[in-house]
Amino acid sequence: MRKFIIPLLVLLFSGCQGLLQVKPEMEISGYPTETVNAEGGTYRFTIKTTHSWTATVSAPWIELDCTGGDAGTAELTLLILSNDYHEERSSEIQFFCEDLSEVISIRQMQDDYMELTTDNATFDSDGGELVIDAMANFDYEIIIADGAKDWIVPQTTR
Repeated sequence: MRKFIIPLLVLLFSGCQGLLQVKPEMEISGYPTETVNAEGGTYRFTIKTTHSWTATVSAPWIELDCTGGDAGTAELTLLILSNDYHEERSSEIQFFCEDLSEVISIRQMQDDYMELTTDNATFDSDGGELVIDAMANFDYEIIIADGAKDWIVPQTTR
């Protein structure tokens, strides 16, 4: 009888091994959800998984200190380099754990930029008209000094 019980127990436990597998789970928390300023910065966040995980970064201005790890909880450091360009930019970090995937979107503000066609002018006593074209990637306001408001009159078009 003993001859049959041991092989039966081995068969029973090996057959149940597939039932004991842990379901893949992944939780990522603490990452920047707001638009990051143009200066960039360092951010810490946490990934918690039941299996090993990997990450891919799709932009050279985003650096992740670790792109993979074992099951458990890991604290990651995200470095976003400064944006010296005059346009907002965005990219993604993808995380994978078994058949699960999660995407973190990163948006970064542009470096403020303004260009004027001229920055000063000289007029004789008759006055005159000066056209200054302004190009900017942000909203701006024209302010005339209090002492000049009676002889400088702005005419704006946008």
